[in-house]
Amino acid sequence: MSLCIPYNVIEPIMGVLAAQNWFSYQRKGGQEDHAKKLTKNVNNAPIEMRAFLARTTMKLNDLLNLQVGDIITTDKSTSADVFIQVEGKNKFFAQLGQMRNKRSIRVTRITQEMIEQLADKAQEKK
Repeated sequence: MSLCIPYNVIEPIMGVLAAQNWFSYQRKGGQEDHAKKLTKNVNNAPIEMRAFLARTTMKLNDLLNLQVGDIITTDKSTSADVFIQVEGKNKFFAQLGQMRNKRSIRVTRITQEMIEQLADKAQEKK
C-alpha cells in the first residue's frame, strides 16, 4: 500500500521517520504472514445475499392498496428454482425449503457467470 502525505505535514516529524525505520518495519512481517492476515480478514467480511422468489406485475393502484395478509400471485411454480444474488450478481440457483423449523434455500446449481469466474481464477493460479 502506498500513502501520499503532503511534505509540509510530515516535515515536523522527519527525524522520527528515518529511512532505516521504514525498512525495518517492512522486514518484520513476511509476505506470507501478510497474506494470511489479509485472507483471514476477507474471509470474515460480511456479504449481501438475496434470494429472488418471483417476479410479477400489478397495477399501481393495487400496489398502493396492499394490506397485511394480502396475497400476491405469480406464474412461478413452487418447485421452480430461485436466483441467488451475491453482492448484486447472479451466482446460484436454489430451491426453497425448510430446515430445523427455519426457512432455507438449497443451492441446486451454479450460474454460467459463476462458472466462468471460477475458471478464470483457476487459470490465474496456473
